[in-house]
Amino acid sequence: MKYTVVWKQAAEDELAELWTEAADRNAVRQAADRMEQLLATQPLALGESRTGSMRIAFEAPLGMFFNVSKQDRIVSVVRVWRVD
Repeated sequence: MKYTVVWKQAAEDELAELWTEAADRNAVRQAADRMEQLLATQPLALGESRTGSMRIAFEAPLGMFFNVSKQDRIVSVVRVWRVD
């Protein structure tokens, strides 16, 4: 079963800024697309767990924090940043 992926406004803004400032915009786009695909299909297999339902994942050149609600089948992307 698929999960619905919701990007918090702050995370969308961070991703837009990262893409705008990136030397390789295609790499940022591909990483975001790959992470979104995994979040929609297998979010609990992506990254590592943190406190509560929070998880952290990396797909160069991006890192992200996200929450998974198994009951509602919703993934919320909370924060995105550049990893070097």
